[in-house]
Amino acid sequence: MNDKVVYEYIIIESMKHIWLPPPLNIGSPPSLSAYARSIMFKNYFKGYTNSILNAQSWEEMKENHTVLKIWYKDMK
Repeated sequence: MNDKVVYEYIIIESMKHIWLPPPLNIGSPPSLSAYARSIMFKNYFKGYTNSILNAQSWEEMKENHTVLKIWYKDMK
């Protein structure tokens, strides 16, 4: 099932930083799902840091940056 999951992110190459939207899966504790996603991105994008934005900040970032998508299966 996770193979069908697509993650959105915004990458700022000059900062070597990735911005992530707030977790969508409210069924699990948001802090656990957010932590797992952050670790997964750090392992895949070596040398990059990341931050998880709240809903309002994510919408504001999307106005000025390109939102990229990556399949979960591609990060395994």
